Amino acid sequence: MAWNSRFTVLGTFALGALLVACLDPPTAPQSGFSDPTDTQTRAIDVTIRSARLSGDRVELDVAVVNQDGTSIARLQPGNFFLYAATANLSSGEISLATSQSSERLHVSAAVVLDYSESIYPDVNLRGEMEAAAAAFIGLMGTADRGALLKFSEDIELLQAMTGSLDSVSAALSLPFKHPNLRSRLSDAILAGTGYLQGEANRRAVVVLSDGGENYSNATETAVIAAARQLGVAVYLIGLRSADFDEGYLQRIAAGTGGSYYTQAAVDAAAEAYRDASTIELVTYKLVATVAALDSGSEIAVTVSYNGLFDTARYILP
Repeated sequence: MAWNSRFTVLGTFALGALLVACLDPPTAPQSGFSDPTDTQTRAIDVTIRSARLSGDRVELDVAVVNQDGTSIARLQPGNFFLYAATANLSSGEISLATSQSSERLHVSAAVVLDYSESIYPDVNLRGEMEAAAAAFIGLMGTADRGALLKFSEDIELLQAMTGSLDSVSAALSLPFKHPNLRSRLSDAILAGTGYLQGEANRRAVVVLSDGGENYSNATETAVIAAARQLGVAVYLIGLRSADFDEGYLQRIAAGTGGSYYTQAAVDAAAEAYRDASTIELVTYKLVATVAALDSGSEIAVTVSYNGLFDTARYILP
């Protein structure tokens, strides 16, 4: 029987003792302490996926992810502390190897289309935008969820978040009441982000726009901050109008952990869906020698990363 849970050891030692630069490992964790991250956003999440015991040698497969589920790569032995009832091991006593794999995730996506004055009059560019949006929605799976917004000076929710992808697709053909006006791009991305609150799937805003922004109340900083707070990645497909602003698109993508695409819009939509629905998993294999362990022994791993930490524990099979 194996199970996984997390706890903090703040009651036993100061947070500074967990930092990578420390020479001495923290005191072994005790059960019964409360975890402050249970009541706030967990910045990193550590999971012991499996464990194997052979004599005094223990092997652990450990995953470490950010708030949005993205794997944290390039961790070193100094980022890990291993605890057992019989020993506390620091980085010099742990060997580390990594492996990488892909995992398909369910997605909740707010699709945002730009009908402002820099795009709407160009029938070809508008058609390219709508074809790309249709391609993205067409790739979505049965467990995915979607919403659709169009904007210029106004932002209109033409389909609220739903698991009925046929409804999302149908909303593409619904008329937008106030096209061909100034652009509230930042406000539209912020609105799309808000519609994802409470979604259990991986959260994404997919934006089809030239990056032109001239009428929003929200700043780029506010858009990025809101997306980060809700764990939303923004994927931006660039439409090359006369007002094309690549810098805006790049900054929003970089700030939210999303991506910006330069290829033809339909091709970009397919790549955006792959990026939104696929996670690259990095698994760390920790190997250590720990005396007097046997089946049913509890072992724990703490990961310290950029001043953040989380702990997972596991009952050895």
